[in-house]
Amino acid sequence: MSHRNFSARSAGSAADSSTRSAADFAPAIRRAAWALLLIGCGARTELEGSGVPAPSPSDAGRDAFIPLVDGGPPPPPRDGGVDAGRDAGIDAGRDAGPDSGTMAGSCRRDADCGDLRCRRDTRRAPADLAPVPLVCGALDAAASDGEFCDAASDCDRGLCVLAGTCVPPCVSDADCTTGYACRPVYALTSLSAAQPMNGCVQPLVLHDAVRSESLPATTIAGSGSLTPPPVPSAPTLHVFRASDPNVAMQTERLLTADGRTLFDIGTVFPGNMPPANPVAGFGSVFSLLTPNGSRPVSGALTVEVAVFPSRAVVSGTRILGSAGMGRVLDVDLFYVGGGMLRPEADGSVSPRVMRALREAERTLAPSRIRFGEIRQHVIPGILRGRLAIVDSGLEGTPGELQELFALAAGAGRGSLPIFLVRDISGALGIAGDIPGAWMHPGEITNGIAISVDSVLDPEPLTPPFGRVIAHETGHFLGLFHTSELDGTVLDPIDDTPICGPERDTDGDGFLLAAECMGAGGDHMMFWAAQGDVVSRGQAAVLGSALVLR
Repeated sequence: MSHRNFSARSAGSAADSSTRSAADFAPAIRRAAWALLLIGCGARTELEGSGVPAPSPSDAGRDAFIPLVDGGPPPPPRDGGVDAGRDAGIDAGRDAGPDSGTMAGSCRRDADCGDLRCRRDTRRAPADLAPVPLVCGALDAAASDGEFCDAASDCDRGLCVLAGTCVPPCVSDADCTTGYACRPVYALTSLSAAQPMNGCVQPLVLHDAVRSESLPATTIAGSGSLTPPPVPSAPTLHVFRASDPNVAMQTERLLTADGRTLFDIGTVFPGNMPPANPVAGFGSVFSLLTPNGSRPVSGALTVEVAVFPSRAVVSGTRILGSAGMGRVLDVDLFYVGGGMLRPEADGSVSPRVMRALREAERTLAPSRIRFGEIRQHVIPGILRGRLAIVDSGLEGTPGELQELFALAAGAGRGSLPIFLVRDISGALGIAGDIPGAWMHPGEITNGIAISVDSVLDPEPLTPPFGRVIAHETGHFLGLFHTSELDGTVLDPIDDTPICGPERDTDGDGFLLAAECMGAGGDHMMFWAAQGDVVSRGQAAVLGSALVLR
């Protein structure tokens, strides 16, 4: 598992691709390599032993960073084509809710409706991936905007998003109440239909022990610096966001006011000492956690970034508060076709998933973290078929993985979103960033995804389901690998062992767990997740995550 494991096997094609996409900036090859290592979250689990199976020609485009012999179109949805409409005759109208007696003309927001409200038109049958039909009408006697829901009939407007809250439709943020923003979402209109719309959701949901501050907007052309307000010594999360989702930002250096270098991309090589406060920053959104390691960090900081292709307006949010006040991590489970898993008929969690969560809890036990309320969401129809097999977005621009994580928009709480998919570009698991964009439901770096089909049909050295969840949760909460597969070390925690390139006894350029026994190979956060050891320092980082309540 790794943030995005970079290896010699993929360096050629991947680095070339990054260089082409950043031609205006012309970065050094080592920077391109670092981008590949860290894009997404640093939470990717590679298949050890026999290795990742070679992609078939039909995978071209989906896993384009893996060299292909032949081209070809992406695969068709494996189950979406069958499910979409398979039971539409039964499901149509099943979750529609009562048909209001007062219906008027079409609308896009409440402002279009005078004394009525903009709601779903229940007279029209659900149609998977067709825009939600909206009409002015009276509200039903059901849950109001912002309340939790499981079906369209739970909401007074007939609009329940996939992440499980009732939402009002909108055109812009001005249509939403304070604390809400207008975002593209999918409304669950039947058991087999998800329909796109713009809805008012909470982009940031805090618990009582934390607070947030907006970061000033900064324009960066080519390269430049972000200078957030001075940070306290207590854990602080910064989430930086480019105004253009097609722009990729790459963190170059992190500096203190007195000239200390906490992170420098130019020193990240196998055999070098780890940075004092690593940053896994690459993409249109990235997180910075301070301190992240054994060394204290406080005061004024400068984050030097490069922008691809050339220019971005960067703003963001930071979260501060009382770390360590709680140890409960709520979970939002999204079933996206992986292992054909889904909730039980009585609404309880799938037994295989619950066993994996309990195993993950046991692995995380040194941090005293336990999973709290588990809410479940089934992604239906064509959308499930399309996102059951996702690429990892290695270019740092929006892709299937980011689209997947965006489905958590409207979750209405800070949690760990877990997406149970079939396959992730040959990886067992991946997280959106290190750490994730805590308490930003629907942010494209907020979540983890698990390649369930590979975990449930393992190769000899594939880690168990629960350990994969624990490993990716470690990334989500701020942990880096104890060692990368080539011997690069990013983990800044003093009591975690280092397995350097000198332990590559067979000289193949890859450090396997057997070569790193006694040097971190048995740790939960070793890149291949072959063990379950969590050091005291790692437990301290996990337990101080501000998303815990």
